[in-house]
Amino acid sequence: MPRAIKTPHECRSQIVGTLRRTCPYCGHVQTHHITPTTWKLRCKNGQCTREVGYGQVFYQLDNPRKARRMTPPDLAFPAREVREYQNGDPVHVLA
Repeated sequence: MPRAIKTPHECRSQIVGTLRRTCPYCGHVQTHHITPTTWKLRCKNGQCTREVGYGQVFYQLDNPRKARRMTPPDLAFPAREVREYQNGDPVHVLA
């Protein structure tokens, strides 16, 4: 995982809208409504109903001009790893 960097101001964000995802356990494609307090997503497949936590990651772009020409390979429908959540773990990662 990339190391965290210190910035002059605290980075905050809020996502409100919809999230399309696949369940990492059954593969079911689904849409969730995201609110400022959403962090758990339950699979809508009645045979599965597993829950996963949801968060965000921010990256420092060293050269914004060069970054305009770069396209992350997972931009449109990114693959994500699934981690085990422990009580007290943050759901958002600033990297």
